[in-house]
Amino acid sequence: MTLRDEFLAIDLAVIEGLVADRRQEDLHLEFKLLRNAPKVTREDRKNLAVSVSGFANSDGGIVIWGLDARPDDDGVDAACALMPIRKPAVVCSRFQELTGQCVSPVVDGVEHRVEKSVTGTGSDEDSGYIVTLVPRSESGPHMAKLGEDRYFKRSGSGFYKMEHFDLEDMFGRRPKPRLSLTTRVVKAGGRSGGGGPTVHRYDIILGLANAGHAVARFPYLKVSVVDGKHRLKPQDYGGERDGLPRRESVRGLGLPTVFAGGVGDVIHPGNEIHIARIEGSFVDGSVPDTMEAHAWFGADRIAMSATPVHMAGPDIFSALDN
Repeated sequence: MTLRDEFLAIDLAVIEGLVADRRQEDLHLEFKLLRNAPKVTREDRKNLAVSVSGFANSDGGIVIWGLDARPDDDGVDAACALMPIRKPAVVCSRFQELTGQCVSPVVDGVEHRVEKSVTGTGSDEDSGYIVTLVPRSESGPHMAKLGEDRYFKRSGSGFYKMEHFDLEDMFGRRPKPRLSLTTRVVKAGGRSGGGGPTVHRYDIILGLANAGHAVARFPYLKVSVVDGKHRLKPQDYGGERDGLPRRESVRGLGLPTVFAGGVGDVIHPGNEIHIARIEGSFVDGSVPDTMEAHAWFGADRIAMSATPVHMAGPDIFSALDN
């Protein structure tokens, strides 16, 4: 689950559960109070600036506004009480306005949303909580403004002022590509012979998408199909230059095939290339076999990730039916 998935999954039940479980703050989770809502005080503005700066300069994170957090037996701040915010929509709107002012340079992708409350001490018909998402930034470091004028980072369960060596490292940090494996099921035709049942063919297209802020150079994909019922084939390479050239193929079940790009093979930010296809088939009236493979991928001659590729037969059938 991505950080944004976690952000979207937070509802009133989750928030109440954090208090019931005495959930500790951690590298990606922070709890804050808003004592004078709907007024946004100087302290609130500073807390927003520090949170956006600290999470953006680190690995990203989520702030839940409207929870009291106190040190637990381990000495770590943990959610201990629901403190719903009065008129949260008004406060959320103010946060939206402040987001572009609270750090420099601006962090892309910061989101705020309201979760209404019907329970909790001091709640009424117009009270609730605000959930803020701060993604990791590739364009930092980001200075907290609104009276702070300092750089922060997230470490453990707290925000800390960045040291000189931290800033040297971040100012020298170059934007990086961020690759992910993509899969897509497509129909590849069908055939029947001698009046028998139709055999339906399908392809599972494997590709790489670049969600980072830099060009991915020398991309590669290594795939091994382990179920013995599907065949791996390269996408067409050349012409429109979709795909990557096949560099290595070892015969045998579960052994990998390597597709690796040269100096002219790049994936630009926001783009995707299709590299290989896994061929499968099933007889009319039946459900496709489950497909299982392993994939490793990366760029710039550095491994980025390894992931299983698993598609259940019903999922394949559903994709073909749509």
